[in-house]
This record gives sequence, C-alpha cells and structure tokens, in this order.
Amino acid sequence: MTALSVFSTCSGSEIPAGQVLEARLITSCGTQISKSGDAVFAVLISPVVHEGSIVVAAGTKIEGTIVDVARMGFGIKNGRARLGFRFHTIHQENGTTLPLNARLVQVDTAREKVDGLGRIYGISPSITVSGALSSYAWRLVLLEPTVGSAVWTTKLLFAPAPDPEILYPRGTEILLQVASPTWIAEPDHASLVSALQEEDALNWISLLNGLPSMRIQEKSGREGDRINFALKAHPDSILQAFRASGWEIADQRNIGSVTQTYFAIVRRRGYDTAPMSPMKYMDGAPSFELQKSLNTFSRRHHLRLWRAGEASDGTPLWVGSATEDINIGFSKKSRRWTHTIDEDIDNERTKILSDLIFTECVTTASLVTGRPVMVPNISTDGMIAVAHLGLCNEPRQMPLNTLNKPRPMNRFLRGLSALGKDMVRSNFVTLGLTTGRIPPHTFMDKGKFSSFRPRSAWAQQQRSLFLPPNPLISNPEPEQE
Repeated sequence: MTALSVFSTCSGSEIPAGQVLEARLITSCGTQISKSGDAVFAVLISPVVHEGSIVVAAGTKIEGTIVDVARMGFGIKNGRARLGFRFHTIHQENGTTLPLNARLVQVDTAREKVDGLGRIYGISPSITVSGALSSYAWRLVLLEPTVGSAVWTTKLLFAPAPDPEILYPRGTEILLQVASPTWIAEPDHASLVSALQEEDALNWISLLNGLPSMRIQEKSGREGDRINFALKAHPDSILQAFRASGWEIADQRNIGSVTQTYFAIVRRRGYDTAPMSPMKYMDGAPSFELQKSLNTFSRRHHLRLWRAGEASDGTPLWVGSATEDINIGFSKKSRRWTHTIDEDIDNERTKILSDLIFTECVTTASLVTGRPVMVPNISTDGMIAVAHLGLCNEPRQMPLNTLNKPRPMNRFLRGLSALGKDMVRSNFVTLGLTTGRIPPHTFMDKGKFSSFRPRSAWAQQQRSLFLPPNPLISNPEPEQE
C-alpha cells in the first residue's frame, strides 16, 4: 500500500451546486446583537472536496451577510426568534476573492432548527418545562394567590425560563450548502497528509483483530457502541489537538455536575463539559472522554478512548468509540433517560478525523477495515478511522469562543435577574401568544424544516480523502451481538 496524499493538484475545478461546506464563525451574531445587513465571517474547518481533490483548503475565510433578524421580545410580533444569513465570498490566501452562493443548512449541535430557506428559528417559551409549569402557576395565582405564589417561587428556583433569543458566539460551527457552482481557477494548495503505510495498516488490523470485543459495554455489562476510531499518540498530543479544535474534557459525575446537567436540560442551554454515561471496555474506564457541543445538552459530538498497547517506538495506541448525540429519549431497556445517537456513526468518525487534521498535528491518517460486528440500529461501512499524531506542541487553532461572559452576580441579584426573565418570557400573555401562533405540531412540519441530512452529505464528500484505493481486508467472520 503506497502513501496516499489527500491532495491532488489540478489546473482548475469547481465547487458544484449541492456541495456541503463546514465552517466555524469568526463573528458573533444573534437576534439581540445583529441587524440586517451586518457582515459575518467564518473559516472553513474542513477542505472543500470535489471528485477526490481538494479545491479549497481548510482555513480559508468566507464572508456573508445577515439577511434576516427577528427578536422574540415579548412574543407579541414574533412567536419565535429568527435569524438568517447567506455567504457570498471566498477569500483565498493569495488575496483573490471568488463569488459564493451558499445558504445555511445546519447549526452544529444547536438547539435551534434551520428551515428550507436557511433561516434559523429559535425555541418557543411555551414548549419548555418552565413554560408548562408557568401555565399552571398563572392559573393558581388568579384562583389561589397564596398557593400560586408558592408554586411560582418553586418554579423560579428549580425551573427558570430559558432564553429563547438566538445567540451564536465566535466558534459556532455551521454547515452550508452551495446553491450555484463556483469555478476555482487556481485551487488552494493544501497540507499533505499521507495514508498509512502497508506495515502500519497491517499492525493496526492485527491489533483490532486481537481485541476482546469490537463493542464497549455499559456499567451493567450490556453491549454498547462500536469501536470505530483509533489513535497513535502521546496523551499530551491528544489533549493539545482536541483542545485546539474546540473539544473539551468531560466532567466527572458528582453532585455539582449532576446539578449543572439538570439546569442545562431545564433551561435548554449548553453544558460543554457535561459528564458522560459510565462505559467500560476491557474492564476499564476510558482514559479520555472528549466532547464538543454548542448550546444544548441534548446534542454533542463525543469520543471515548481506551489505552490498547503501544507501538514499537513506544508511542501509546488507543481505540475508542465515537458517536454524535442528537436527542434525549427514554430507554425502555435501561429504564432511564439517555441520549439518542445518530445511527450513521461513520459521520462522527469523519468529523473527528477532519477536526484533528485541521490542527496540523496529524502525520498520517486512513480508514482501515475492522473486524465485522453486528450492532442493532447502526449504519456503518465497518471501517475504522486511524490517525497518527505528532508532538503537536503548536497546533493550529480553530476560532474559539471569545464572547464576553457576564460578570458573576451575588445570589440576590441572580434571583432578581431570574425573576425578571421569567416575568418577560413566561407571563401568561407571552405564553398564550406563542402557543397560539406556533402550536407544537408545527415543529414537526416536514414542509418547513428540511429532511436533508447535511452532516451525512458532508461526510460522504470527505470520505474519499481517507480511503486508500485498495484497503486491506480484515477478518471476514462477523462478531455476533
């Protein structure tokens, strides 16, 4: 197996209509800080790939414009906050600019939804825990003021109203779809990342075939997610590369993190270091639990890694399971609330590999065939992403969140602030208007919100960069559930 460059030069190419671009905002934007006509900038965090070649390199800046802003306010004019922007220009590193016509199709790991026209719709105050309790509390206030006041106080402490306005800080990741083709006369020259040499690929296949199982286990011993990611790297390099690309180490499960999780769910906000469900592999807890999210607890990218030996040069080897949480649901088997994952786990494998390559810490990367394994309700081509990391002392950084955080307030001021927001967001007028204007069934209207899966389309485009022309075949005998 010869080294495979993930870049092949060509005299000219195009970004075809339908291409999905992955970018990370440089400009903070939102319904309370933006106005129509404002400029917005982002950086491509994965290359634009067409017919197996990179035509625009990761790190290229793109420019857009805010085209629609609607604050929710009291809910009198708008039942939900709304924000829209389009990207129109590519700024190449050589100083030239190219026209671009791309609309938003997804805000990654966000609580908000994007409609078929590229407009972002915020959450509704009426479809929340706080909103449901408020509707009852207001009735009690009118009928039994003493009881109603007690209910309101309890709700204020344990189910404060979420902020329904839209706010995306610098570092928010988005997926765009190209609406009309753009010709690239001089494709950007991307960094070269070679595929694994045949000896390295054979060593990895041997290690994977020798694993006791290709699935991790829940605390009860029940089989869990599939092994689909592997690294050759020193621990410091792993931390440096993931942090440079916006990933966080998960908190340990304790009273503090459980409390934060509760309020993240109730207030429908993010918790970027939320603890993960306890999982084990080879009778041990993971050495690394890494995740990447935005503004909701229900959606996140995440990866667990276990030590699996070391290479001949003494570099540690790691295997892990990478999946994307896309919702929270009740599991009948475990009888508890748990995350629902994207069934196409190959998307997450590609996402993590692409993020690491952006940091320029990856020396070689490929997809290799792993031992087949039967996993219910999972779609996969059966391959495992393998990356070798260098020392990674000075990784290339993705744009990170620099939005100024509010100064901490004392408990009394926090209480007044929460009360004020509750009165604004959960009063009976706002709840009545938003519920009447946008009933719950509207949220599931497939004619309004597109069924197109941009992450899957993007992953399919990127896959050609990591797939050797003649991948080595692993053990053909499947591992049964």
